[in-house]
Amino acid sequence: MLYIYNRHLNGADREEIASLLENLPANDFKIGAVEYFSRKLKSRDFLKLQDSERDYFQYFWGKRELSVADKPALGALVCLYFG
Repeated sequence: MLYIYNRHLNGADREEIASLLENLPANDFKIGAVEYFSRKLKSRDFLKLQDSERDYFQYFWGKRELSVADKPALGALVCLYFG
């Protein structure tokens, strides 16, 4: 995580940051990093997300409502992100 942040500070382009983030395992650090860099880079679609991550961010950014079918998958990510 610190490596990615330092690469950003040292001028890494958007594609490099996206590639580094995509290679992180799906956990709360990755969710936090994606959220941070989406704000920093002013883009919500700069990298490819796994389905559960994409579902979480669509809900988080208010693009869709949480359905009953989504609750188990999103619940795991929300617990990872918010503790």
